[in-house]
Amino acid sequence: GLRRGGIPRTIIPQMALAVVLTSALVAAAGSAALADPGTYNESEARLFAYYSQAAFCTRRALERWDCGSSCEHAPVVPGQVRFVPEGPAKGVQGFVARLPDGRCVVSFRGSLTLNNWYADFYAFQRPWPPADSDRGNATWCQGCLAHSGFAAAYEELRGPVHAALLDLSCDRVAVTG
Repeated sequence: GLRRGGIPRTIIPQMALAVVLTSALVAAAGSAALADPGTYNESEARLFAYYSQAAFCTRRALERWDCGSSCEHAPVVPGQVRFVPEGPAKGVQGFVARLPDGRCVVSFRGSLTLNNWYADFYAFQRPWPPADSDRGNATWCQGCLAHSGFAAAYEELRGPVHAALLDLSCDRVAVTG
């Protein structure tokens, strides 16, 4: 069955793990969204953990911002949430939302399906951006490498994420998930 907000009961333990892991990631890297990037902020870390947790919700719940405690604790501008559906191969989904402080958040759902876990374990590094993409000759990241599975999952969602960022006129973005 479903809990409030369309979150399947079977993924609640996985969501708890995702929130813990996301909190650690936000603590380590999420401070870039702060006014002082060199300072860890516990409340900011918790806030982004709620945005990460919300990415497990259904499209309808996200678009209505009615996905239980994660939505109650993580404010967005009403009507300014765009669902990013699952990619065809890796199965990752997410959302983009405008926050009350003017920033936008891009949140990717944690691992839930076999395809998600496969992407997680496909861990060798590959050149980034992809050489066969429109960004293959980018000068802004020469010699960069990325986790292969995460890079492949991102490439599946890149178009819809960018469309949502444009639709919401985002110019300051925080990423979590």
